[in-house]
Amino acid sequence: MAPIPRLAYKPLSILTGALLGAIGGPSSTPSPADGKNATVWGTEYSGMASVVDIRLVAANSTESVELSTNTTTPTPSPTHIYYQADENNFSACNGTVVFTNTDNVVLLNTLQFGNLTDTVAKNSTCGQWIDITSRANTAQTIKAQIVGACDECEYGSIAAPVHVLDVLAPELNLKKLTFDNSTTAVNIANATDATKPVSSKNVLPISWQLTKGPGQEDEEDTTDPENPSATPSPTKTKTQPPKPEPTKPTPPPPEPKPVVKKYTGRGTWFSDTSGQCEHDFSQSDMIVAVNEAQMGKGKNLCGRKIEVKRKGYSETVVVKVVDMCPSRYCDFGDLDISKGAFAKLAELKVGVLELEWNFVDDE
Repeated sequence: MAPIPRLAYKPLSILTGALLGAIGGPSSTPSPADGKNATVWGTEYSGMASVVDIRLVAANSTESVELSTNTTTPTPSPTHIYYQADENNFSACNGTVVFTNTDNVVLLNTLQFGNLTDTVAKNSTCGQWIDITSRANTAQTIKAQIVGACDECEYGSIAAPVHVLDVLAPELNLKKLTFDNSTTAVNIANATDATKPVSSKNVLPISWQLTKGPGQEDEEDTTDPENPSATPSPTKTKTQPPKPEPTKPTPPPPEPKPVVKKYTGRGTWFSDTSGQCEHDFSQSDMIVAVNEAQMGKGKNLCGRKIEVKRKGYSETVVVKVVDMCPSRYCDFGDLDISKGAFAKLAELKVGVLELEWNFVDDE
């Protein structure tokens, strides 16, 4: 692989972000005295999204926390810390939620998170999923899982990693910015120099509501009326009495059109002639290497067809998945395409394109 190198953003320490209150003292927005949250199914909430790196690591709940700055601080409550489960996984909420550094996860403000000491209780939102929408562009949405509480977030607000917020606001180019939690940092709305730190606080206006997680979409909604914040549990489908046969056959309703899931990312070209799918190809072929976050180490996407277009242009090209682009070169949504495919969208000397793409075949 030979993509053009990408600019990496400087992660915001979770200690100086969502966990400042948990480590430094009482929260500025304490949770309700009864430990219950104020998050109700079917209700949309509005607030702001802040940037935070939630990959803080400690060996266990009794040891001190080793930060990237090589400073040591006493361990806060396990509700507010994320332990490394193995080389690539992290666990949160007393070990009840496990995620990787590429998963879509968020921290929820303490007023709506619920019980901070017993995260497996029915009045905790830990592990639940939310649908997040950009209020600046309501067409941009993403689903994410709640893995902890954000002490500095106001009611209705969240904190999330850059790769989550980048989906909601790709126009901000968050991955190219350096974030700072200090009060002197420049507000993102006033940022004109990409080399100067930008405040990590309240970078994007958002709205959100509780939703079912992956694999739960087809389950019957059985929300507990006494505890509307609890995750709905699946139940058996009720048996309906047989309907009388109509006198005349009625045609079946038209099948709904499938929703095409679209992705955005950076596009580069590469020069390989073999890849993870284990067959040779030519650079004149219409082929693509998918980023590791979506492709993984396996071959599930091998042979899939992808329609690619340059953002803001109408010209499209259909390419076939033959390889994986490692995470050190490609972030979530990025594609590395052949020279032949790249040339249909722009001249090779352009080097990097902003792409919009989607799968065009059935899974």
